[in-house]
Amino acid sequence: MQIQENEVTLPSEGSVLKAFLAHPFQSSPCPGVVVIQEVFGLNDNIRRVTRRFAQQGYAALAIDLYLYSGGIKAWCVIRTVQAVFSSNTDNYATRHLSNALTYLASQPYADRNRLVAIGFCMGGNFALALAKEDKRLKTIAHIYSTTPKALREVPFQRRTIPPSQVSNWLRIWHRRR
Repeated sequence: MQIQENEVTLPSEGSVLKAFLAHPFQSSPCPGVVVIQEVFGLNDNIRRVTRRFAQQGYAALAIDLYLYSGGIKAWCVIRTVQAVFSSNTDNYATRHLSNALTYLASQPYADRNRLVAIGFCMGGNFALALAKEDKRLKTIAHIYSTTPKALREVPFQRRTIPPSQVSNWLRIWHRRR
């Protein structure tokens, strides 16, 4: 599947975030996914993951939680890592991610009714926190992460999908509109 990819900027919290966007060339809106970085930031690996989602039919957006206009990278890293260990899920990072979701939902190629998030390591914690804070998300995936303190007491209905069933689950999910 042919995709289009761009480095983009989007407004958030009075600043401008840098992000990587990839989506398929198609006429109908496709599901949207926010890809949340691991501790290494928006690097080539996260860009590859974002591209792979686009090649599978998703509008995919990965923001850089460490770099925003006017921000000093070291301070952004400290604030982001502090947010991981915070007991408050409404924090600097989840607000930026919610704004990324808003940006993605506003794009004509993204279906605002089919939004998901996936996070890796530290980003998995943020995916869980974002699910608590932003009800637009239909599902999240947290990959090799821990559960943030504030979510340990929340009675989630846990459903694990075996790896052999993931492709079937995605096909079913794509049919729901």
